[in-house]
Amino acid sequence: MTQNLHEGSRVRLGQGTRPKAWWTVRAMDDRFTILTRPASNTARGSEYAIIDNVRALRGPCDLIGQGWDVDAEQGCQKLLRALNFHLEVVARLAAGEESVRTTETSTEVSYRNNVPIEILEVAA
Repeated sequence: MTQNLHEGSRVRLGQGTRPKAWWTVRAMDDRFTILTRPASNTARGSEYAIIDNVRALRGPCDLIGQGWDVDAEQGCQKLLRALNFHLEVVARLAAGEESVRTTETSTEVSYRNNVPIEILEVAA
């Protein structure tokens, strides 16, 4: 889905977003892409979206309030790490561990607030 994207790419998305708004790719790996854009309410800083290529959808994280500090560069990297840590915990539980001590934040793309991936336009 996002094979043509790289950090710094600018993207226009469909499915429920402001149609003229451009998002910037801030962090990514094989599964997840973290996008940000200035919030429509400038007092809030930046908005973010997570693309999950395996589930073929995008949305916010599943934490209460769904907020994440993405204004600092390391915020996007921390979000990417939290997404991957969640996958690690799930894999360890599926492999038979009875419990996994969570030493860091674990999150995933919200199951309640998501939409299919629809990339309308990409600019380098």
